[in-house]
Amino acid sequence: MNTKTQQELLMKPQFSEQQFFKDMVKFLKGQFFQSGAIESMNPARLKVKYVWGYQYTGTVDGTWSGQLQGDHTITFGNKKVELKAGTPVSDRFRTLTFDIVVPCLPKDDEHLEVPAGLFFPLEDINLIPYDERVNVPTENITGDLSASPAEYWQTCCNEVTDHIGLKHAKTLGYSIGYILGTLGKVTPEEAAQLIAMGNQFDTQHLCNLEVMTRSTLETYGNKVLIPYYVLDYEFKGENYFLQEFADGSGISHCRVPLRKVQDPAEQVAAEMPDKVKQANLLKWGWALAVLVFFLFNFVSALVVLALWGGVYWYISKPIRDRKIEIERTRNQNEEINMQKMKAQWGI
Repeated sequence: MNTKTQQELLMKPQFSEQQFFKDMVKFLKGQFFQSGAIESMNPARLKVKYVWGYQYTGTVDGTWSGQLQGDHTITFGNKKVELKAGTPVSDRFRTLTFDIVVPCLPKDDEHLEVPAGLFFPLEDINLIPYDERVNVPTENITGDLSASPAEYWQTCCNEVTDHIGLKHAKTLGYSIGYILGTLGKVTPEEAAQLIAMGNQFDTQHLCNLEVMTRSTLETYGNKVLIPYYVLDYEFKGENYFLQEFADGSGISHCRVPLRKVQDPAEQVAAEMPDKVKQANLLKWGWALAVLVFFLFNFVSALVVLALWGGVYWYISKPIRDRKIEIERTRNQNEEINMQKMKAQWGI
């Protein structure tokens, strides 16, 4: 039976401002910033803002299907089991419980352009009452609460519960015992033994996963303020930002000023077009050695192949060296940018 609740609650940030900046360094690694962009990211402008969401608790059940990923040989006792890539696998998954907050995202806030079906698990997060004792400026609160909790659930429940089911199915893909048992390769007792022993694949072994779920709500209606960090800044007259939800999920969304960077191969082709044309013409020279082999003999073909290899190596060496130099310079600039960000943000 559904129970409607009507509390207003608040989720405190689950990590510090310093951790936010550390996360941003990792998130922005490999980006090609315009000159002076990093210096415009003033850490003093960092704010904690909140978006309203609705809390829901309940259960999910249903089925999943997918395929095995990769060929594997599993040895268990006296048994040797061959697993072939592409083998179909399907099963029902056990009833899953959930306690989540689904954000009521506003349509006009670019800070909160996030994937559909987003939700935040609350199993390990304590919520506190939101009242006059909680000092949150109203200008730091957003969210679209125009739909009631029940109406909002109807618009998002399929995406949310499918995401819950899909996440669970992915964890099953690590379990050797579960996969072998589902495929009927071992007895239920043997599968249970493998699961109890904690035997795991190194990587998730299911692909092309699909789920069909249905949910049962137990409680709904609490309004929850979900925190997120946001650093707004301006660069060359344009507005940019860094954003991360503060629940610990690592969900981030940023808009940063980047410079256009050519692919190393394109850059080399622009810098030394004649060399690149020569290398491209010579690239298929090995085919001449094959022709000589059929027309004459193996020794003649080997001589032609050696001559082609030497000429091709000589012509393409400056191209290879320049590509290596470009990659090295980019890696050095990436490290410089990371150090700049750390210095800018005091981490």
